[in-house]
Amino acid sequence: MLLFLVVGAVGCGSEKPKPEPKSTYKAPHKMVNPLKRDDDDDKKLKVSGILGSLDQEAIQRGMRKRLVQAAACYRQRAGAQPYLSGEVTFKFRVARDGTVKRVAIEESSLGSFEVEQCMIGELKQVVFERPHGGEAEFTYPLRFPGRLGVEDWTAEQVKEELEKFRPAIVGKASFAVLRCKHTKKRKARKRCWRRIRRARKRRRKLRIKVERKELTAPQGLVLTFYVNGKGNVVEAGLVASEDITRDFAEAFIKNLKRVKFPAARSRYARVKYTW
Repeated sequence: MLLFLVVGAVGCGSEKPKPEPKSTYKAPHKMVNPLKRDDDDDKKLKVSGILGSLDQEAIQRGMRKRLVQAAACYRQRAGAQPYLSGEVTFKFRVARDGTVKRVAIEESSLGSFEVEQCMIGELKQVVFERPHGGEAEFTYPLRFPGRLGVEDWTAEQVKEELEKFRPAIVGKASFAVLRCKHTKKRKARKRCWRRIRRARKRRRKLRIKVERKELTAPQGLVLTFYVNGKGNVVEAGLVASEDITRDFAEAFIKNLKRVKFPAARSRYARVKYTW
Protein backbone atom coordinates (compact mmCIF):
# COMPACT_ATOMS: atom_id res chain seq x y z
CA MET A 1 0.00 0.00 0.00
CA LEU A 2 1.36 3.36 -1.02
CA LEU A 3 0.67 6.40 1.11
CA PHE A 4 1.38 9.90 -0.07
CA LEU A 5 1.07 13.56 0.69
CA VAL A 6 2.03 16.71 -1.14
CA VAL A 7 3.92 19.62 0.30
CA GLY A 8 2.76 22.31 -2.11
CA ALA A 9 4.88 24.72 -4.02
CA VAL A 10 5.09 28.28 -2.81
CA GLY A 11 6.58 31.29 -4.51
CA CYS A 12 8.94 33.97 -3.28
CA GLY A 13 8.01 37.59 -3.57
CA SER A 14 5.74 40.17 -2.07
CA GLU A 15 2.57 38.09 -2.26
CA LYS A 16 1.78 35.66 0.56
CA PRO A 17 1.09 32.05 -0.48
CA LYS A 18 -2.60 31.26 -0.87
CA PRO A 19 -4.23 28.83 1.57
CA GLU A 20 -3.98 25.23 0.46
CA PRO A 21 -7.19 24.19 -1.31
CA LYS A 22 -8.80 20.92 -0.34
CA SER A 23 -8.04 18.13 -2.77
CA THR A 24 -10.92 16.67 -4.77
CA TYR A 25 -8.75 14.04 -6.40
CA LYS A 26 -10.18 10.52 -5.96
CA ALA A 27 -7.31 8.03 -5.87
CA PRO A 28 -7.63 4.63 -7.60
CA HIS A 29 -6.38 2.99 -4.40
CA LYS A 30 -6.21 4.01 -0.75
CA MET A 31 -3.98 7.02 -0.18
CA VAL A 32 -4.03 9.01 3.03
CA ASN A 33 -2.16 11.95 4.46
CA PRO A 34 0.26 10.36 6.97
CA LEU A 35 1.03 13.63 8.77
CA LYS A 36 -1.08 15.62 11.16
CA ARG A 37 -2.21 19.07 10.14
CA ASP A 38 0.40 20.76 12.36
CA ASP A 39 3.14 18.72 10.74
CA ASP A 40 1.88 19.75 7.31
CA ASP A 41 2.22 23.39 8.26
CA ASP A 42 5.79 22.84 9.47
CA LYS A 43 6.88 20.93 6.39
CA LYS A 44 6.99 23.87 4.00
CA LEU A 45 9.05 24.15 0.83
CA LYS A 46 12.47 25.72 1.07
CA VAL A 47 12.93 28.03 -1.94
CA SER A 48 15.79 30.13 -3.17
CA GLY A 49 15.69 33.00 -5.62
CA ILE A 50 12.52 34.18 -7.34
CA LEU A 51 10.25 31.27 -8.21
CA GLY A 52 6.82 30.82 -9.64
CA SER A 53 4.08 28.76 -8.01
CA LEU A 54 2.05 25.66 -8.67
CA ASP A 55 -0.99 24.99 -6.51
CA GLN A 56 -1.91 21.71 -4.82
CA GLU A 57 -4.58 20.80 -7.34
CA ALA A 58 -2.19 21.28 -10.26
CA ILE A 59 0.42 19.14 -8.52
CA GLN A 60 -2.12 16.38 -7.90
CA ARG A 61 -3.34 16.41 -11.48
CA GLY A 62 0.20 16.11 -12.78
CA MET A 63 1.42 13.50 -10.30
CA ARG A 64 -1.49 11.08 -10.59
CA LYS A 65 -0.47 10.35 -14.19
CA ARG A 66 2.76 8.64 -13.02
CA LEU A 67 2.01 7.52 -9.45
CA VAL A 68 1.03 4.01 -10.51
CA GLN A 69 4.28 3.56 -12.43
CA ALA A 70 6.33 4.99 -9.55
CA ALA A 71 4.61 2.67 -7.08
CA ALA A 72 5.32 -0.27 -9.41
CA CYS A 73 9.06 0.33 -8.89
CA TYR A 74 8.52 -0.44 -5.21
CA ARG A 75 6.16 -3.38 -5.71
CA GLN A 76 8.52 -5.17 -8.09
CA ARG A 77 11.29 -5.12 -5.49
CA ALA A 78 9.14 -5.57 -2.39
CA GLY A 79 7.84 -8.90 -3.62
CA ALA A 80 11.19 -10.52 -2.85
CA GLN A 81 12.12 -8.01 -0.13
CA PRO A 82 9.02 -7.56 2.07
CA TYR A 83 11.03 -5.68 4.71
CA LEU A 84 11.42 -2.62 2.45
CA SER A 85 9.52 0.27 3.99
CA GLY A 86 9.91 3.98 4.62
CA GLU A 87 9.29 7.42 3.17
CA VAL A 88 10.94 9.02 0.15
CA THR A 89 10.70 12.79 -0.30
CA PHE A 90 11.27 14.00 -3.85
CA LYS A 91 12.15 17.58 -4.69
CA PHE A 92 10.87 18.80 -8.05
CA ARG A 93 11.94 21.74 -10.17
CA VAL A 94 9.28 22.42 -12.79
CA ALA A 95 10.19 24.40 -15.91
CA ARG A 96 8.05 27.22 -17.29
CA ASP A 97 6.44 24.86 -19.82
CA GLY A 98 5.39 22.38 -17.10
CA THR A 99 8.00 19.72 -17.79
CA VAL A 100 10.18 18.42 -14.97
CA LYS A 101 13.51 20.20 -15.13
CA ARG A 102 14.93 18.25 -12.21
CA VAL A 103 13.74 15.71 -9.66
CA ALA A 104 15.96 14.43 -6.88
CA ILE A 105 15.59 12.68 -3.56
CA GLU A 106 15.72 15.17 -0.72
CA GLU A 107 15.40 12.57 2.02
CA SER A 108 14.70 8.85 2.21
CA SER A 109 14.30 6.13 4.80
CA LEU A 110 13.37 3.45 2.26
CA GLY A 111 16.88 2.04 1.88
CA SER A 112 16.86 0.80 -1.71
CA PHE A 113 18.93 2.61 -4.33
CA GLU A 114 17.36 0.60 -7.16
CA VAL A 115 13.78 1.43 -6.15
CA GLU A 116 14.61 5.10 -5.58
CA GLN A 117 16.32 5.47 -8.97
CA CYS A 118 13.48 3.66 -10.73
CA MET A 119 10.98 6.08 -9.20
CA ILE A 120 13.09 9.08 -10.22
CA GLY A 121 13.08 7.77 -13.80
CA GLU A 122 9.28 7.57 -13.78
CA LEU A 123 8.71 10.94 -12.11
CA LYS A 124 10.97 12.74 -14.59
CA GLN A 125 8.27 12.07 -17.18
CA VAL A 126 5.54 13.96 -15.32
CA VAL A 127 4.16 16.99 -17.16
CA PHE A 128 2.47 19.64 -15.02
CA GLU A 129 0.44 22.68 -15.93
CA ARG A 130 2.49 25.80 -16.56
CA PRO A 131 3.58 27.35 -13.22
CA HIS A 132 2.46 30.90 -12.47
CA GLY A 133 5.28 33.45 -12.54
CA GLY A 134 8.19 31.23 -13.59
CA GLU A 135 9.78 27.94 -12.62
CA ALA A 136 8.39 26.30 -9.48
CA GLU A 137 9.72 23.98 -6.80
CA PHE A 138 7.90 21.66 -4.44
CA THR A 139 8.49 18.51 -2.41
CA TYR A 140 6.40 15.37 -2.69
CA PRO A 141 6.70 12.55 -0.14
CA LEU A 142 5.71 8.95 -0.85
CA ARG A 143 5.35 6.53 2.03
CA PHE A 144 5.61 2.74 1.75
CA PRO A 145 4.44 0.79 4.84
CA GLY A 146 6.04 -2.54 3.85
CA ARG A 147 4.76 -6.04 4.57
CA LEU A 148 7.25 -7.16 7.19
CA GLY A 149 8.17 -5.34 10.38
CA VAL A 150 11.81 -4.38 10.97
CA GLU A 151 13.68 -3.21 14.04
CA ASP A 152 15.23 0.24 13.76
CA TRP A 153 18.84 0.54 14.88
CA THR A 154 20.65 3.71 15.89
CA ALA A 155 23.77 4.85 14.06
CA GLU A 156 25.82 3.97 17.14
CA GLN A 157 25.00 0.29 16.66
CA VAL A 158 26.86 0.16 13.33
CA LYS A 159 29.41 2.94 13.79
CA GLU A 160 32.25 0.72 15.03
CA GLU A 161 32.14 -1.65 12.05
CA LEU A 162 31.62 1.12 9.49
CA GLU A 163 34.51 3.20 10.79
CA LYS A 164 36.72 0.12 11.06
CA PHE A 165 36.20 -0.74 7.39
CA ARG A 166 35.68 2.78 6.03
CA PRO A 167 38.98 2.74 4.05
CA ALA A 168 38.00 -0.55 2.38
CA ILE A 169 34.46 0.57 1.60
CA VAL A 170 35.82 3.52 -0.41
CA GLY A 171 38.49 1.36 -2.05
CA LYS A 172 41.55 2.74 -0.26
CA ALA A 173 42.45 -0.44 1.63
CA SER A 174 42.01 -4.21 1.57
CA PHE A 175 39.20 -5.82 3.54
CA ALA A 176 41.48 -8.78 4.30
CA VAL A 177 44.23 -6.56 5.71
CA LEU A 178 41.79 -4.59 7.87
CA ARG A 179 40.25 -7.80 9.19
CA CYS A 180 43.70 -9.01 10.25
CA LYS A 181 44.50 -5.69 11.90
CA HIS A 182 41.29 -5.81 13.91
CA THR A 183 41.51 -9.48 14.92
CA LYS A 184 41.85 -9.39 18.70
CA LYS A 185 43.21 -12.88 19.47
CA ARG A 186 46.94 -13.10 18.89
CA LYS A 187 47.00 -16.61 17.41
CA ALA A 188 44.09 -15.88 15.11
CA ARG A 189 45.77 -12.65 13.99
CA LYS A 190 48.99 -14.54 13.15
CA ARG A 191 47.05 -17.10 11.10
CA CYS A 192 45.29 -14.25 9.31
CA TRP A 193 48.58 -12.57 8.31
CA ARG A 194 49.99 -15.91 7.13
CA ARG A 195 47.02 -16.35 4.80
CA ILE A 196 47.56 -12.87 3.39
CA ARG A 197 51.27 -13.53 2.78
CA ARG A 198 50.48 -16.81 1.00
CA ALA A 199 47.84 -15.10 -1.14
CA ARG A 200 50.27 -12.32 -2.09
CA LYS A 201 52.93 -14.89 -2.97
CA ARG A 202 50.50 -16.75 -5.26
CA ARG A 203 49.48 -13.53 -6.99
CA ARG A 204 53.10 -12.59 -7.62
CA LYS A 205 53.82 -16.04 -8.99
CA LEU A 206 50.83 -15.89 -11.33
CA ARG A 207 51.45 -12.20 -12.08
CA ILE A 208 47.98 -11.24 -10.95
CA LYS A 209 47.48 -7.55 -10.32
CA VAL A 210 44.96 -6.45 -7.72
CA GLU A 211 43.27 -3.28 -8.92
CA ARG A 212 41.41 -1.31 -6.31
CA LYS A 213 39.00 1.41 -7.41
CA GLU A 214 38.98 4.38 -5.04
CA LEU A 215 35.61 6.02 -4.51
CA THR A 216 35.00 9.68 -3.75
CA ALA A 217 31.86 10.01 -1.67
CA PRO A 218 29.53 12.90 -2.59
CA GLN A 219 28.86 15.65 -0.07
CA GLY A 220 26.26 14.89 2.59
CA LEU A 221 26.12 11.15 1.92
CA VAL A 222 23.56 9.32 4.05
CA LEU A 223 23.18 5.53 3.99
CA THR A 224 20.05 3.60 4.85
CA PHE A 225 20.52 -0.16 4.85
CA TYR A 226 19.06 -3.41 6.12
CA VAL A 227 20.87 -6.11 8.11
CA ASN A 228 19.51 -9.65 8.36
CA GLY A 229 19.65 -12.20 11.17
CA LYS A 230 23.15 -13.26 10.09
CA GLY A 231 24.61 -9.75 10.20
CA ASN A 232 24.72 -9.35 6.41
CA VAL A 233 23.65 -6.23 4.52
CA VAL A 234 20.84 -7.27 2.20
CA GLU A 235 19.77 -3.91 0.71
CA ALA A 236 20.92 -0.31 0.84
CA GLY A 237 20.01 3.16 -0.36
CA LEU A 238 22.10 6.31 -0.71
CA VAL A 239 21.08 9.97 -0.56
CA ALA A 240 23.39 12.99 -0.85
CA SER A 241 23.28 16.73 -1.38
CA GLU A 242 25.11 16.12 -4.68
CA ASP A 243 24.17 13.79 -7.52
CA ILE A 244 25.11 10.15 -6.96
CA THR A 245 26.32 8.29 -10.04
CA ARG A 246 25.25 4.70 -10.62
CA ASP A 247 28.89 3.58 -10.83
CA PHE A 248 29.63 5.03 -7.40
CA ALA A 249 26.44 3.64 -5.84
CA GLU A 250 26.95 0.12 -7.17
CA ALA A 251 30.60 -0.03 -6.10
CA PHE A 252 29.91 1.52 -2.69
CA ILE A 253 26.98 -0.80 -1.90
CA LYS A 254 28.95 -3.83 -3.11
CA ASN A 255 31.74 -2.96 -0.67
CA LEU A 256 29.27 -2.17 2.11
CA LYS A 257 27.86 -5.68 1.76
CA ARG A 258 31.28 -7.11 2.62
CA VAL A 259 31.09 -5.66 6.13
CA LYS A 260 29.79 -8.00 8.83
CA PHE A 261 27.49 -6.41 11.40
CA PRO A 262 25.87 -7.73 14.58
CA ALA A 263 22.93 -9.98 13.75
CA ALA A 264 19.45 -8.49 13.81
CA ARG A 265 17.42 -9.84 16.74
CA SER A 266 14.33 -10.00 14.57
CA ARG A 267 14.57 -11.06 10.93
CA TYR A 268 15.74 -7.65 9.71
CA ALA A 269 17.02 -4.37 11.10
CA ARG A 270 17.19 -0.98 9.38
CA VAL A 271 19.65 1.78 10.14
CA LYS A 272 20.42 5.27 8.82
CA TYR A 273 24.02 6.46 8.97
CA THR A 274 25.54 9.79 7.95
CA TRP A 275 28.81 9.08 6.17
